[in-house]
Amino acid sequence: MSTYLEELAVRFVERDGLSTDEHEKIAANAADFVLHPEKHGSPTEPTVLILVKSIHRWVFSGDDDDPSDFAEKNREKHARGLKFLAMTLNALPKDFLQSTQIKMLASFFCSIYQQQDPAGLATATEAVLVLMSMANFPPSSADDIITSVGKMAPENFSKQLAKDRLQILRVVKTLLINPKSARVLQKRYEGSEYLLPVLVLAKRERDPVNLLDWFRMLETLLKHNKISPEVATAAFESFSPFFPISIRRSTATGPDVTEDELKEALRSCFAANGLLAQHTFPFLLEKLDDGGSLTASAKLDILRTTRACVMSYEPVDTCLVPYVTKIWSSLKYEVRNGEVPEAVKETLSIFECLPQRLAGQPDSPDSALVDFLSQAWKDCVEDLENPTYTEQAGSILISVAGGGVLPFCHICPRLLEAARRNIAQPKSEVHTKYLLILLNNLLRTRLRLVSRLEAARDLDSSTEKQVLPGPDFDIPMSIVHDLYFKLFRENTVERPTKEQADIAKEALKGLSLVVQQQKFTEDWKAVAAYDQDTFKEICTALAYRATNCFNVPPTTTQELQDIDKATVEALKTTVKFFPEGYGKILAGVLSEVRKRDWEKSPAERTFNDLHALCQRVAFIGCTDVPVCSTPVINFAAFTGTMLHMLSYLLDERTNLKACAIVADALATGMAYFSRTCEEKSLKTSGSTVAPWDIPNVEREVQKGLSGFPHLVHGAVDKFDPVELVQSAKPTEHDVFTSFLLLGVYTLSELYRHATTTGSGGESDLSWHLRIRGRSNAELDDQESDRFIQAYLEEVGLAATTVLRELSPSAQKDMDLAAQMIWYFHGLGADSLLEKQDIGLLEKEVFALTCGIARGIRPEIVSGMSDVKLRALLVGGFNSPKGFGQSGSTARPRIQAVQDHVAFLLANKYNTRAQAAPEDGDKVPNHDAWIGVLDHIEKIARILSQLFATSKALDPANHTIQKPLYLQWTYHQCVHPILQWAYPLSQQTNPGPSTDSTIYAIYVLHAVKHLSFQHYAPDAASIVRIVLAAMQKAADNYDVEAACTVTLQILHREPTLFRGHISSVVAAAKRVYEKTVLDPSLSRVGSAVEGDWPVGPVAVLDGGDKRFRYEGDREKIRKMSFRILQMLPVQFEETIVRPHADEVRVHLSWALGDRVREVRRVAEVAQGAWAKVST
Repeated sequence: MSTYLEELAVRFVERDGLSTDEHEKIAANAADFVLHPEKHGSPTEPTVLILVKSIHRWVFSGDDDDPSDFAEKNREKHARGLKFLAMTLNALPKDFLQSTQIKMLASFFCSIYQQQDPAGLATATEAVLVLMSMANFPPSSADDIITSVGKMAPENFSKQLAKDRLQILRVVKTLLINPKSARVLQKRYEGSEYLLPVLVLAKRERDPVNLLDWFRMLETLLKHNKISPEVATAAFESFSPFFPISIRRSTATGPDVTEDELKEALRSCFAANGLLAQHTFPFLLEKLDDGGSLTASAKLDILRTTRACVMSYEPVDTCLVPYVTKIWSSLKYEVRNGEVPEAVKETLSIFECLPQRLAGQPDSPDSALVDFLSQAWKDCVEDLENPTYTEQAGSILISVAGGGVLPFCHICPRLLEAARRNIAQPKSEVHTKYLLILLNNLLRTRLRLVSRLEAARDLDSSTEKQVLPGPDFDIPMSIVHDLYFKLFRENTVERPTKEQADIAKEALKGLSLVVQQQKFTEDWKAVAAYDQDTFKEICTALAYRATNCFNVPPTTTQELQDIDKATVEALKTTVKFFPEGYGKILAGVLSEVRKRDWEKSPAERTFNDLHALCQRVAFIGCTDVPVCSTPVINFAAFTGTMLHMLSYLLDERTNLKACAIVADALATGMAYFSRTCEEKSLKTSGSTVAPWDIPNVEREVQKGLSGFPHLVHGAVDKFDPVELVQSAKPTEHDVFTSFLLLGVYTLSELYRHATTTGSGGESDLSWHLRIRGRSNAELDDQESDRFIQAYLEEVGLAATTVLRELSPSAQKDMDLAAQMIWYFHGLGADSLLEKQDIGLLEKEVFALTCGIARGIRPEIVSGMSDVKLRALLVGGFNSPKGFGQSGSTARPRIQAVQDHVAFLLANKYNTRAQAAPEDGDKVPNHDAWIGVLDHIEKIARILSQLFATSKALDPANHTIQKPLYLQWTYHQCVHPILQWAYPLSQQTNPGPSTDSTIYAIYVLHAVKHLSFQHYAPDAASIVRIVLAAMQKAADNYDVEAACTVTLQILHREPTLFRGHISSVVAAAKRVYEKTVLDPSLSRVGSAVEGDWPVGPVAVLDGGDKRFRYEGDREKIRKMSFRILQMLPVQFEETIVRPHADEVRVHLSWALGDRVREVRRVAEVAQGAWAKVST
C-alpha cells in the first residue's frame, strides 16, 4: 500500500478541526495519486484497490470482531474514512473508473446498509450516488443496490436524519429513472417486484420534504411501469396510511413544502394505476360514508382523489365499471343533503366525469353508460317534483348530462318534459324558479358541449370520423314560447313580488341563452340553432321593456328595477348575436325622439326618459363585441344614431339640454366599447392605417360602412341604422383599429359641426359656436350657456376616450396639436396665430380643446411651436376684461377648463420626450413658458399646487406621474423669495407693498402642503409671515393657509412662538372675528382698511375673479381655537398667565357660535385655559 496515500488518509481521518476546503484539498491529492501513480513511484497494485485499503484500519474489523460492533466503537473515524473515500471518488473524472471497479466499490458501500447500526451510512449513500453518476456505471449493479437498500432494517432507516433518508430515496429514484437500469430491473423482476422491500421502508417516512419526493417518484413508477397485483397492493399499503395527509405546524419554521403540494402528490399516487382500483374506491368511499368523524377539508380531499381516480384509471371496463354503482350510491347524498358548497361542487364534477369515461363509441353507447344514466334519472326524477330537492336533483342531472353528447341526448328530452310538466303544476313560485334555473343550466351545458365539438373538429379536420349529434341534442322551439315567454309575461306585472321578479329574471336569462345556441350542418359548420324570426321575436319582446322609456311608466319598486336590469342584460346578449335587432331598436329610438316637440320646453320627465333611453342603448350595444364579420357594427349603429339625434336636436328642433344628454350617451358608449376591448384583450392594433389624417380616416370608414352619416355635410336625415347593419361589409382591420377609425371620424364631425369661422380674411378671423343663438326661447342666456357648456364638455370627453388610444405617429399625422386650436377645420398655419390672439375664441370652446389636451401625448406637446403654446397657455391672461365678440367675462367653470388645459400641457411638456424620427433629436425651447411668469400676481395661489398631490392627472391620458422631490423644490422655489415676502421685506424696503404681499401669499400656500422638516431651517422667518397674514390678510383663503402652518409649527417647534404669545393671541382673536362676519363684508372691510396690501387679485371693481378662492370659514374658526388651546399646553404657565383673562372672555363669547362643531372646539380650548391660575 502506498505510504503517500496512507498519509493522506491519516491526515483526513485522524486530524480534528479540518475545514471543508482542507478536506477537498486532501481528496484532490488522493485523486491525483489514483490518476497519476507514476508521480509517487510505481505501485504494484491497482490504484483504486490501494485507495480502498488506505481506510482499512477505520472501516474493516478483525476476524474476531463483529462489523457492526467495530463500527460502533469507531463511529466517528469510520464515517471519516468513508467520507475520504467518497470525496476522492467524486474528485475523479466521470469516465475514469471501469465498470468492474464501480461494481466492486458499489458492493462495498452497499454492505453498510445491512449493518445493524450503520455508521457512516450518509457518506456511503453519497458515494453510491457518485458511482451511479459515473459514465461506466454497470446497469446490472442496479439490482445489487436496490437489494441492499431493501435489506436495510426499517428501524435503522428511521434512525437516520431526514436529509440522509432523502438521499437513500434518491438512490432508488436515480436507478429507476435511468433507462438502462430500469430496463434491467424490469427484465429480472416481472411486475416490478423489486419495489417490495423499498415500499416497506417508505412506510416509515414522516418528513414532509421526503414524502413529497417519494410520492412523486412512486406516482411515476406506478404510472409508467408494468406492476403486479402484489406490488399494487404493497404500494397502496405504503401510501394509503398517510391519507388524508396534513402538516403539523409545530416548529418555528415550517417545512419547505405546502400541505396542498403533499395532498396533490398523494392524490397522484392513488390515481397512478388502474390496478389500485380494487383498493382505492372501497378505501375512499368507506372513509366518506363514515362522515361523522370527517372534517370539511378531509371530505374535499376524498372527493378530489375520487375524481382523479375516475379520470385516470384504465381500462375502464375492469377498473371503473365495477365500482360505478357504489360511487353513485355514496356520492348522490353529498349533493342531496350537502351543506358545504365546495364539497357539492366536487361531487358534481365526479358525476360529470363518470359518463364521460363510460361513453364508448360516439354512435353506440356502452351498456355501462346506459345503466348509469338510467339509474341517475330514476333516483332524481321524483325529487324534481319536490321543491325541497329540485335544485339538488337538477344539479345532479345537469352534471351527468355535461359528461358528453350521448349523456346529454339521453337526459335532455326527459328533463325538458319533466320541467314542462312541473312548471305547469308547480308546488310554489320557488319551485318554478328552481325549474327555470334547471332549464337555463341545461342550455349552458349545451353551449359547453358545442364548444367541445368545435374544438375537436378544429383538431381533426377529417369529419368522416365524427358523428353529428342527433335530434335529441336540440332544444325544441316550444320551450321558448311555452315556458320562457309565458313566464316572463306572467310575472312582469305592475307590482311583482320578489318571487315573481326572480322568475322573470330567470326567464330573461333563458331567452339570452337561447339566442346563443348553435347547431352543426352536414359539413360540421356551426350555425345559429334558431331562425331569424325567433331572434326578432325575442328582441322585440325584450326591447319593449328595456327601450320603451317614453311609453312605459317609470319603475316604482325594487322588483321592477331588478326586472328592468335583467331585461337590459338579456337584450345586450341578444344583439351581440343578432345585430339586426339592435339596428331595429335604434330605429325605434329615433322614431320616438322625433315624435316629441323639443322646441317647447318638454317636461322634466321627458328629459329623464331621454337620458335613460340613450344610456340604455349605449350599454346594450357597446359593452360587448358582436359575433359577426363586422365586430364594430353595433357601435357604429349606435354612434350613427346619436349623430342623427344630435343633428335633429341641434338643427331642426333645437333643444340644448337634450343635446347635452345625447352627447353624454355618446361619450359613455365610446368609453364602454373601449373598456370592452381592453377587457377582452383586443387593444392590440394589428392593422396599419397610413396616414391617420382626417380625409383618409373618412375614406376608411365609408369603405366598410357606406351608410354612416355625415353630420357636417347635412346627410344625417338619410341615415337608417337597419340599413347600416345590413349593408356593412366585413372589416379589413382588427376590432380596436376599426373602433379608433370610427371614433376619430365621429369626433372630427362633432368638432367641425360645433364651431365655425367668420369671414373677412386672415386679419379678422374669428371663431364662434354654431349652436349659439339656437336655444329655446324659454331659456335665459345663463341656462343656455350652461347647456352649451355641458354639451361641449361631453364632446370633449368623447374625444379624450378615443384620441388617447392613438399612437404618437397617428397623432402626428392628425396634427393633433393644431386641432386644439383649429378643431379639425384644416386651418393649421401658425401664421394665423401670429396675427390673431387666442382671445378671439369664445371661451366655451375650451371644453373641446380640453378634450384633445387630455388625450394628446407628451411627444406631441413637446414638439409644439411657441405660438401654439403661447396661445393656449397665456391667451386668457391677456384679456382681463374678457374676450370674444361679446366682450364679457367668462364664467368660472369655463375659466377652470382653460386653466386645466394649461395644467395638462405643462404636465406633458417634457424636454426629454422622444422626437419623431423625421424631426431628428431637436426639441424646441419654448419661450411661451416664460410668459406665464409675467402673470405671477394672478397665479401666486395656484402655483402652490406644485407642492400638493394632484388627483387630476389620469395616467390613462399619458400624463407624467413622477412626483416632485419636495425638499429640493422648496429650496429652489420658496427659500430664495422669503426675504422679499411681507413682513420680512421691511428690512430692506420699509412698509408693505403689493409685490411683498404676493410673495407672502405664495409662501403661505406653498408651505401649507409641506411637512415641517422641509422648511425647518427657515421656520423662524415663516412664523413672522403667518402671524402677519393672520392679523392683516384680506382673503379667507390666505387666512386658512396661515392657520394651518401655525398649528403645524406649534405642534413641532413651539419655542419659535415663545416671544410672540401676545401676537398669537391677537391674531387668533382677529381671525375668529373676521370669519364670523359676512364674507363679502369681511373682504370689503379689510380692503378698505388696508390691513393687507393687495394687488389685482382682489380688486373691488367686479373684475376677473378666476384666481380668487373662498376659504372654509368654519374650518378657520376651529383652527383659531385650536391655536389658543395649544398655548397653555405647549408653554409654561408664567408665560401665558398675562393673557388668560383676555382669552377666557374671547372664548366665552365664542361659545355662542352658530355651528355646533365650532362650539365644541371652543369648549375644549376653554378647558385648557381653565387650568391656568390667575
